[in-house]
Amino acid sequence: MSEDSNFIRTVLSGNMGKKEVEMIRSLLLHDAEQLEYVFSLIFDTDEKIAWHAAWVIEKVSEHDANLISEDNNRQLVGFVLRNKHQGLQRLCLSILFNLPVCLPVSVELINLCFDQMLSTRQSVSVQVLSMKYLNNICMIEKDFVPELKVTLENVDDTMYSAGLKAVKKHMLKSLTSGSTTPDNIPKYEKMNKLFEK
Repeated sequence: MSEDSNFIRTVLSGNMGKKEVEMIRSLLLHDAEQLEYVFSLIFDTDEKIAWHAAWVIEKVSEHDANLISEDNNRQLVGFVLRNKHQGLQRLCLSILFNLPVCLPVSVELINLCFDQMLSTRQSVSVQVLSMKYLNNICMIEKDFVPELKVTLENVDDTMYSAGLKAVKKHMLKSLTSGSTTPDNIPKYEKMNKLFEK
């Protein structure tokens, strides 16, 4: 492990705030090797390191989603499907939301996002990010719009927070008007079939 990697892991294992996140994020924007290293720490067995690594990668993806490789995108999809830590799940969903939708779209991921969006056991942030990721899928597959629209229309608002209801209302308006813009059209090689069998 390089000196830089040791330093980064030490920082990630400690108490972190915005200052530390910004410091590591700035380093990763210009160092692909360390970016790959920090991304790998999202899957670390030390939950604190994993959570902090995901926080940094979230900020990297907000700055430039192209820095996250297609392979990393796929790894993150697989991780989200099996992860049970809500804080880490929120950060990973946020990263995925910033990235191009990975093709072919995982049917398991679609089902998980529907489940998380509707589950009152999930945090509001996980519910909302699941909803937003489903909307990203709608941007590239218009045939998926009716299913998401009907589901949102049939949500019992009395069971959910004001925050979720506000996002739902805005999204329904966009889905109904067709005003959703395809900002997240995949930058990776296009494939003939969107959904995997």
